[in-house]
Amino acid sequence: MNVFKLILVFGLLSVAATSSVMAKKPPRDPPPVGDSCASAESFAPDFVFWRDSTSRRVPQVTVFLADAEPYCEIKLVDIPLADTGPINDLKLAFSSIHDAGGFFGRVVWARQTQGWVLHVWKYDFRLVDGAAQAEPGEPRMILDFTTVAEGQRIRQLDQDLSADTQRLVYTYMPYPIDGLAWNIREIAIADCTAAPCAYDSAASIYQLEDDPELAEDLSSPVWGPLGERVYFIERYGDSYRLLARDLASDELFTLLAIENEGLTYGDDGYFTLRQVASGILSDWPGKADGEHLAVEIGWDTLRWGCAYLYDLDVEACLGDLAGAGCGLTREVGGIGPSWTREGKLVHTYQGLTLKNPNNCARGDIALWDGVNLEKLARGWEPKADGG
Repeated sequence: MNVFKLILVFGLLSVAATSSVMAKKPPRDPPPVGDSCASAESFAPDFVFWRDSTSRRVPQVTVFLADAEPYCEIKLVDIPLADTGPINDLKLAFSSIHDAGGFFGRVVWARQTQGWVLHVWKYDFRLVDGAAQAEPGEPRMILDFTTVAEGQRIRQLDQDLSADTQRLVYTYMPYPIDGLAWNIREIAIADCTAAPCAYDSAASIYQLEDDPELAEDLSSPVWGPLGERVYFIERYGDSYRLLARDLASDELFTLLAIENEGLTYGDDGYFTLRQVASGILSDWPGKADGEHLAVEIGWDTLRWGCAYLYDLDVEACLGDLAGAGCGLTREVGGIGPSWTREGKLVHTYQGLTLKNPNNCARGDIALWDGVNLEKLARGWEPKADGG
C-alpha cells in the first residue's frame, strides 16, 4: 500500500493562501431568489441545496436546484418533517446527465433524527422549458430502516451518488454493534426502485476491524468523477486517513494521514479530517488540470463548525508519494465542499480566513474558482453534481 503520511502540526491551519490569489469581498447577505431561472436555454444547473420552508401548519424543508453563474434557482421538492422534527442536514447527494430526453437529475437524501437513520429517498426529475418535472412515482424510498434486525438502529449515514446517477455509496453501522464494524457499501439504485432495499443488502467495499479500545468510524464516502474510485475517511482514535478504493482493481490507496497524538488548539479541541469531495479541476492558477480533492480540515467540536478547505492533486499524490506532490494547498474557509462540472468549488461560506474558530458562518452558499470567492444565496448543504 502506498502511504503519504502528514503529521499535523499547529501551523497547518495557518498556512498562507497563495500570494498571487486575489479575492473579491463577497456581499454581506445575499437574499433568497426564489424561482428565477428564465428558460431551459439559459439554465445550466450546478447544484442543489435546501432551505427551511416551514409554515404554521406544515413543518418542512424545500430542496432547490441552482445555476451558479449567473445565479438563479428553481424549487425542486418539499420534504415534510412531521415524523422527524427539525434537521441539521439531509445528507444530500446530486448527479445529473444529458441523455436522449434532455437533462435528467437525481437527488438523494436521508431521513434521520438525533443521529439515527430512518430512510433514504430519491427524487428524479427532468428539465422542461426551464422547469423541473418529476419522473412518475417520485419521490421514492430506496433504503428502509425497518429491514434492520429488531432492536437495532443505523448510525448516522454519509452517502454519495455516482456521476452517472446510477449507484449509491454509503456508510453502514448498525447499533448495537453485535459483532459488526463500520463499513462502506455500494448499491445500484435500480435494484431498490420497485421496493426499498435493506441497508445491509449492498456489497461492502471496505470495513473497519472492530477495536473496542478505540473510537472508530468511516465517513464521507464519495465517488471519483471517473466512476470506479471511491474516496472516504477512516478514523481510529485520534488518527485519520484519507483512503481511495479502486473498485475495478480492488486496490486501496492512502492519500493522506493525520495523527493528532494529543495535539490541541487551545481549548477548541483536536484538528480533524472531516469531509472530502472529488472533481475535475481545470484552469485554476498554479494548479494542474485533472482530478483533485477538496479536503475539509477543522476542529472536532462540531460537524458544522469552523474549517478550512484544502486542495489535493490526486495524480500528483499517487505518482509522487515521497514528497511535495502530495502537499495540501489551503484555499478558503468553509465546510461541505463539492465540485461543479466546471471545476469550481461550492461550499458553505466561512470566508477567506477564519477570524474566530469558535464562531463561523453556516447559512450561506459560496462559490470559489481559485481566484474569486462569491456568496450566492442563503441555504444549507449545497451539493454540486461534479463531485
